Amino acid sequence: MSRSGPLSPSLAPRKKRRVVPDARVVHGGCVEGMRELDANSITLVLADPPYGVGTFAWDGVNGYMGFAEAWLGEAKRVLKPGGALLFFGSPCAIWTSRMNVMLEDTLGMKHVQTLSWVYSQGMQSLNP
Repeated sequence: MSRSGPLSPSLAPRKKRRVVPDARVVHGGCVEGMRELDANSITLVLADPPYGVGTFAWDGVNGYMGFAEAWLGEAKRVLKPGGALLFFGSPCAIWTSRMNVMLEDTLGMKHVQTLSWVYSQGMQSLNP
């Protein structure tokens, strides 16, 4: 059943802007950008690392893992105690599993949870 007319006040779009104190944008590569941040200063690091392993300068899983260790190390350094690191990665890609192992074995972080996003489009969906 549809209803015509204005939205109820609870569903109407909000016009109030919210300002985040001390927010800033750092332009540059992720490793260099995180190096500009103070240690123990970030509550959440949310990352979507490149999926095209083999198509960039690090060319292959081994080179990619060097890049991953650099940005994961910086992420650990800037995270506050109790902070969270979330990164996107396909469970079909070996580098995702290797990054999880690296977090525990090399960087001493604890892997707590894997969240799955099941989708039917994009790079990994082409290789069922």
